[in-house]
Amino acid sequence: MPSKKDQRRVRTAIAIALFLACRVYPAHAEDVLLRWTPSSGAQGYRLYAGTKSRTYTVQQDLGLLAANTVGGVVYYLVTGPASGGRYFFAVTAYNNAGESDYSNEKQVTFAAAVSPFPTPTPTAAGTAPRGATPTRSPIGTSGAGSVRPLAITTGGADSSQLAVQYVRSPGSLRSVQLSARSVFMPVDGPQMRAALGAVEADGAADLIVWHAALTGQVRRGVVDRYRLSTDLEPEWQALAPKPTTDSGVPDDASLLVGDVDPSVAGTEVVAAGGGALGRRGKARVFGAGKDGALTLLGDFRALNGNAGTAPVHVTLGEVLGDARHAGLEIISGGARGRVQVQGVRAGKVVVRRSFRAFPDTPQASAHHLAAGNLLPTIAADEIAVGDDGTRGDGLVRVFDGSSRHPLLEFQAFPVGTVPFGIELWVGDVVSTVAGAELIVGQGAAGGTLRVFTLASGVPTALLDLPDPLHRPTSLWSHLAVGDVLPGVLGNEIVVAHSDPSGPLEVLNLNVASEPWWASLDGPGGTDPVTGVAVGP
Repeated sequence: MPSKKDQRRVRTAIAIALFLACRVYPAHAEDVLLRWTPSSGAQGYRLYAGTKSRTYTVQQDLGLLAANTVGGVVYYLVTGPASGGRYFFAVTAYNNAGESDYSNEKQVTFAAAVSPFPTPTPTAAGTAPRGATPTRSPIGTSGAGSVRPLAITTGGADSSQLAVQYVRSPGSLRSVQLSARSVFMPVDGPQMRAALGAVEADGAADLIVWHAALTGQVRRGVVDRYRLSTDLEPEWQALAPKPTTDSGVPDDASLLVGDVDPSVAGTEVVAAGGGALGRRGKARVFGAGKDGALTLLGDFRALNGNAGTAPVHVTLGEVLGDARHAGLEIISGGARGRVQVQGVRAGKVVVRRSFRAFPDTPQASAHHLAAGNLLPTIAADEIAVGDDGTRGDGLVRVFDGSSRHPLLEFQAFPVGTVPFGIELWVGDVVSTVAGAELIVGQGAAGGTLRVFTLASGVPTALLDLPDPLHRPTSLWSHLAVGDVLPGVLGNEIVVAHSDPSGPLEVLNLNVASEPWWASLDGPGGTDPVTGVAVGP
């Protein structure tokens, strides 16, 4: 039986002060950030809510929220009900001895959510407005084009595993059921990245896998290539491995597939990253050799200067324009807000641009970056860089990659609701809006994903993605954008959960009234999911 001392501890150690940060967005109800001082000895917290003071009708066990505890403060984000109304909140702490008294109470009045989709109106074919039901092509039940591969990586302390799921499109978004088949491949070593793309000019899909392998006492980054066949039952496609290639990038690599070297037929594989501990971040570019193996085309620093010795994050984009460099550029973000754009030809860097994303906050990094056609009135792609948590204000800055000039900036979330930084992705997920959309994740402060359009030059929040499964708080490697459902208008967003037994979320935003949502079974097993990739 717990001692009286333990019983007193859980009731007196929790002096919880709740501070709320609220702001209304046009596409959703208010977000309320609860913040309190951690309770010594607590094993978890419970959130209570109700429409009358000190009369709580809703209770939620939050657990210890260790991932949401930073700088002596616990954070938890609550999204208000769509109907709006006044609510009262309180928090308790608990352990084996019992549960504490309620914290001080906070009252919040939520605004009713406003649908981001207008009422559909009849229009001529091909000119459907935002919210109109899109025209869909019929989908076959077998043969090429009816399925898309997804790659899900998992990893533990000593080994990793790769699950390749072949998703069959339902042909219509009226169904919320998707079917998939999985092929599993064990990989030695605790680290792994996967990418999907067409390396050779024939356009057939390839699975590219980077993993850490031990050669004697030396750990090396190894890139494997697997060609995906196209038989009549594509959900059971065989994996035909190609010879491995030492990537020379041994630490936490980014693995990307894109046409970065216009002098080479097909597309290339970019294995980049590393940095820290005095070693410079590197980028290596591979292409398909005559025997099908990946051949090293180029090897260079991901970032010049001292910023390259810190961790480096890499993406691809066509930011310089064909006049300066035909093809995609390699965009690297590192310490002190340093961003570098490099164009490659014949395996060598032929053009380079550098700038600092946050000169007003020198200690902030540029690790959180993405590129795409955010401003369609500008010919080339733009680079978006987000606050890594140093600023704590959720700031997004958008740059012209060629001139290196800032084009605009905005706060994706209210100040105080993103103390750990934000995450960024770019994808054309709303076909009735010009250009690509910017998807902003709330990082470790919450699982909210907010979709913005910048097409008019004014950042506009379109909607928050539905979260029926309470997705994990950090999604940096757990979200991918691509054409998962062939024949259905627009690209889809795929979100993986860290729990391997949890489902994969598939969302399509090109439907009337509200986003379309469905789920697929996760890879299973016991090791946490470390990433997801979408096929071409």
